[in-house]
Amino acid sequence: MKQLIRIVALVLCVWALLAVILWGTQAQKEADVDRYQADPLAPLTVQVLDVGKGDAILLTCQDSCMVIDTGYDDTFSILQQALEEAGVDQVDTLILTHFDKDHVGGADKLIENWPVDQILIPSYSSDSKQYRQFVEAVANAGLTAQKISEPLELTFAGASGILYPPLLEEYEDENNYSLALSLSYGADSFLFPGDAENDRLQEMMSQMPLEHTFLKVPHHGRPEENTSAFLRAVNPQYAVITCEEKDPDPAEVEQTLDLLKAQDVQTYLTWQGTVTLTSTGTGELSVQQG
Repeated sequence: MKQLIRIVALVLCVWALLAVILWGTQAQKEADVDRYQADPLAPLTVQVLDVGKGDAILLTCQDSCMVIDTGYDDTFSILQQALEEAGVDQVDTLILTHFDKDHVGGADKLIENWPVDQILIPSYSSDSKQYRQFVEAVANAGLTAQKISEPLELTFAGASGILYPPLLEEYEDENNYSLALSLSYGADSFLFPGDAENDRLQEMMSQMPLEHTFLKVPHHGRPEENTSAFLRAVNPQYAVITCEEKDPDPAEVEQTLDLLKAQDVQTYLTWQGTVTLTSTGTGELSVQQG
């Protein structure tokens, strides 16, 4: 009987501790929202470009520029136009989440046409033509790409971020080598998890705080066994799926859309046009498409 009482008491203590933690987290969020609504930050713009079933994401804030993935080789003109329209004369940080052709394809052209201060990549290599072209461009520019094998803290304008690497040295599927960037800006936060599939999603659920204002949906909206659990953990207000109208399979994308709709997430598909999100750190994003 005494042992049962001790177990019940322990459970109650754990519940009480969790309640305090959750209350404190919510209180901090509310304080951050109040602070930045009263004193907004300079606009941070995130453009998730329409490059088909690929990723090319441009972040700009004042004079700073970050590019996350570069789409295909033959869609680089779309990223190029976005950079030119934003008046970018130097890329501060280029992050390649992994080396699939729809993420690294335009990297060589970016490096050939813009000064790049920092290149961050996962710690593995590929035998694809697009990867070899990227490596050659890096060498020709006299640059060194930094391989990320431990969480890396970074800053971008007034934002702070952590770049999380995969936890294993080898995976059966290259998508699971994806780096994941968590970026905070005032009361807003952004999660870019590349093409993470089941194993990598499971890692992230144990590796990092997952709740974010915005989610770039992993792997173009293809559902995994743990997609539902992952989306609940991220709990985004806004999400973007990078896809074509019929690729991936619309039935697969619809499964993920249903999960997002069940959480009342404002979700956008890039085949309907580039998605531009603007944050001033206030807890609410301005979103335009097209």
